[in-house]
Amino acid sequence: MASADKPLRVAVDLTPLCNPIQGGVARYAHQLALAMAELVNGQGGRMDVLCRRSRYRRRDMLPRIPGTRLRWIEKSWWPLIKGVDVVHGTDVRVPNWKQVAQVATLHDLFAHVGPDFSDEGFRTRRIAVYDDVGKRCGRIIAVSERTKADLCRYTDFPEERIDVVYEGIEARFKPATEVAIHEAQLQLGVKRPYMLYLGELSARKNLVRLAQAYKAGGFHKTHQLVLAGKPSYRSESIMAEVSRLRIEDKVLWTGFVDDKHLPALYSGADVFCFPTLYEGFGLPVLESMACGTPVVGGSVGAVPEIAAGFADLANPLDVDGIAFAISRALDRTPDQLARARAHAATFTWQRTARETLEVYKRALRHPLHLQKPAEDPAETRARVHG
Repeated sequence: MASADKPLRVAVDLTPLCNPIQGGVARYAHQLALAMAELVNGQGGRMDVLCRRSRYRRRDMLPRIPGTRLRWIEKSWWPLIKGVDVVHGTDVRVPNWKQVAQVATLHDLFAHVGPDFSDEGFRTRRIAVYDDVGKRCGRIIAVSERTKADLCRYTDFPEERIDVVYEGIEARFKPATEVAIHEAQLQLGVKRPYMLYLGELSARKNLVRLAQAYKAGGFHKTHQLVLAGKPSYRSESIMAEVSRLRIEDKVLWTGFVDDKHLPALYSGADVFCFPTLYEGFGLPVLESMACGTPVVGGSVGAVPEIAAGFADLANPLDVDGIAFAISRALDRTPDQLARARAHAATFTWQRTARETLEVYKRALRHPLHLQKPAEDPAETRARVHG
């Protein structure tokens, strides 16, 4: 195993990318892998990308990461290659490889924070994974100070082994041309002027109250409300509320939006609405800022931290407050929007990769799971009688 001061041999799990509908975690895994491969290879190290064999049928979804090799793994298997110094689980789960420094990224702790954010089975499974990595990982990456605070509150993982590393945004998120905006409108059925929400359609995203604020503030008279994303936990309650408010003809449900349309979709909106009940980071906040669009966010979770004063925030439980924040956002000046763009530009994947590499080095300095463990008696019997 290399020391922390020598070129590292790292393995990064890209299993989250083998999903037909890719959200923020998949983007994190993909963009981190691209930036990390360039960084590690440039320092004389080596990087492999991993994917669990259970996703083999979806292998065409895995992107090519230049300068890396793809390895298929299972949780309890030693990889087909040897000589890995650090293995990184980009969405909590980490291969349980002995004598390899283990690092996990936690994007949020909504399974602990909100009992109404998901079903009991999902919460139970997720909390079990949190407990597992807490016992095995030398370091855990939290994507915000809010996530770190939640990790300290709800788990026993030592604070001194938690590193905050912000996510980044891609350079393609910038004000789009009118041609690109028009093309996205035609593809998605969007009509200007419009207000935009983008993300999964779930209870945690607070879209029932967003619909209420849209109606209460009279925005249904001037703007289309575009709800872009796939239906998720309790999405039926959102649809029912839109019907109850009698604004069905003013609301557009686009379904999942292809990545290629996102900069234009953000750019064409008069305001981006993200009054969620809890976020561990909130990539859409920065992406919309980078596209020159004013942002309304919830005043809880990580959004205030990430927005850093460049968005209009509201108590997500206060419908009138959300409506007032939308009015303020619509009045933002070009200078204010330019400063928000400059803020968003400080979040780069290159910085994320550099800071993550430092976490790998700290993990190597930590003794957890780098000593050869006592052999499992069951494994001994299996080998003797096998």
